[in-house]
Amino acid sequence: MKSKLFILSLLFITAGCLPKDSIQLRDVKNLVFVSLKEKGIQGDAVFFNPNSTRMKLKHVQIEAFIDGEKSATIDQDSKIVAKANSEFTIPVFIKLEDNFDLMSLLGGAIRGKKYEIHYKGHLKVNVNGFPVRIPVDHTEQLRLPF
Repeated sequence: MKSKLFILSLLFITAGCLPKDSIQLRDVKNLVFVSLKEKGIQGDAVFFNPNSTRMKLKHVQIEAFIDGEKSATIDQDSKIVAKANSEFTIPVFIKLEDNFDLMSLLGGAIRGKKYEIHYKGHLKVNVNGFPVRIPVDHTEQLRLPF
């Protein structure tokens, strides 16, 4: 009986330490092509932590879909602290897929085409010493400046 009470109280304490809301991806900005050979882009991902507790971001794993087609991935480790109720920015390296047609994207950018970009994946964070996996699901309309 005592062990069941102990386990139950431990579950309540653990649940109270977990974040109430998910971290939100707000924007990906300052995109710069690193090289066409590597098919890589560097940029800054802007997130918002709506919780009243700070978190330590450990890993980012996000796939990007342009007009419904998987186009790029972000898969990197991090050691950034996300303060409570605030935005934070992390530098990211975006690896383009091998089958991604960069020339058609640039052609659309010249014509002023608007693209739908869908980011889907997860973040691994530590909250009060507990590891938590937070889903990311963000869609935005983007017109590439040229």
